[in-house]
Formats: sequence, structure tokens, C-alpha cells
Amino acid sequence: MASLPRDFSTLGARLDDWTPPESPFDPVGAWTLRYARHALIPKRDGAPGGGRAGVLTVAQRPAANGFHLQTSETVAAGFSSPTTAAESDCASDALLTPQRWSLEVRWLSGPQANIKPGEIDQTRSGRAEGRELIFTSPGSGSPTSARRPSRSAAA
Repeated sequence: MASLPRDFSTLGARLDDWTPPESPFDPVGAWTLRYARHALIPKRDGAPGGGRAGVLTVAQRPAANGFHLQTSETVAAGFSSPTTAAESDCASDALLTPQRWSLEVRWLSGPQANIKPGEIDQTRSGRAEGRELIFTSPGSGSPTSARRPSRSAAA
């Protein structure tokens, strides 16, 4: 059997201090999960390298008509550090069908990136109304809609 790639060996030490949760997990209750993001980029001399490159947080809380999901991820990427944050209000059905959502992408960049603050930030949002998906255009405030295809048209 082939051995693992050399950078997989660097994961061991990063996982040594991980402790699993002690309490039982309740998927319909309020919960928050946090993950460290690691880069496995080798050093110039070929030795295993990398290190902590970001964080991902996922949270759920019960809401009036379903659940509210929140996610946030920040990643160190060269001369910039994008943060993506999303929120969804979801139905309480088996698939947690999104009813309303928003997405924001924000960039913190060093001077080497040659990006003005806010220049490439993005915000998007939308909602479901029956069979219509309503998207809000950033800046204009005017919604646009798209009709979901019926099951017979999609088949």
C-alpha cells in the first residue's frame, strides 16, 4: 500500500490536542461548530509546511418557522484575506429548504494587492415566495425574480 503524501504527516500534530465534544449532539437544537483551516503548502526546501490559514464557523438556531443558519469563513490568501458570511432562514422540512438568504464577501488586503477598501466586496440576498425566487440587486434595491421550473417542465 502506498504511503500517505508527505504533507499528511503534518496533520498529526495539529490533531493531537483535539478533544471531541462531551455532550450529545442535538441536530434540531441550537449549536455552533468551529473548524480551523490549515494550509499544507511545503516549505521551499521541500519540508512539510503550512499552518493555520483560516477559520470556518457554522451555527444553527431554531427560529419561528424553521431554522436560522449562519456560516462565516475567513481565509488568509496571499496578500488578502477574504471573509465570506452567509445567513439562511430555512423551513423545518427534511431538506431545510431556504426561504430567505444573504451572502457577503469582504476583502482585507495589504498594499501589495493594489485593491482599494471595499472595491471588490459583494453582497447578495434573496427570498422564496411560493414558486418565485426574488433576488435583490445590490445598490439598486430593486428585486428581480426567477420562476422555479415546474416538475413536469424539468423532466
